Amino acid sequence: MIRRVVVCLFFSLGVMAMGGTAWAEPRQYSLGIDLVRMVDEEQYGGMLGLSYQASLGTHSALVGRLARQSRYTIFEGLYKVYGDTYFDGPFAAAGVVTGRYEGDKEIGFLGALGYELSINQFWVISGAVECTWGTMKHPITGHHDPLFRPALSLILAF
Repeated sequence: MIRRVVVCLFFSLGVMAMGGTAWAEPRQYSLGIDLVRMVDEEQYGGMLGLSYQASLGTHSALVGRLARQSRYTIFEGLYKVYGDTYFDGPFAAAGVVTGRYEGDKEIGFLGALGYELSINQFWVISGAVECTWGTMKHPITGHHDPLFRPALSLILAF
C-alpha cells in the first residue's frame, strides 16, 4: 500500500518539473469533452466528461473538469504546465479529484502526462495518461488501487 502511495505521489508531483509561466496571448480559454471517458465502459460505465481551461500564461493553465454518470459525479481541479507552447506540445498536470461514488464522497490526487496538437485556430486534440489515487475504489479491482486511464479530448479554444 505504501509503495502505491509513493508511486502515485511521485507521478503527480514529478509532472510539475516541466514548469514555467509567462503572460497570456489570445485564445486562452477552452471548453473540452473527453471522448474516451464517454465510450469506455470500464470507467464507471461510461461518463460524460466536460472541461474548462483558463490560461495562466503561455506555458501554464488551470483546468476544471466535471464527469457525470447516473451513479457517479467527479470534479477535478488541475494545474497544467506545457513543455512547449500553449495548446501545442507535451504537457504535465497535477491536482485533486473529488466526487460522489455510489453515495460516498471521495477525494484523491491526479497526475497526467500528455500531448496537445492544435488542428487550427479554434480546435485542439489532447491525449494523456492519467493516474488517480485516493479514497475511491478502483472500478475494476474494487480496491483502493491507483487508476491509470487514457484520456482523449476534443477542445474548442477561444
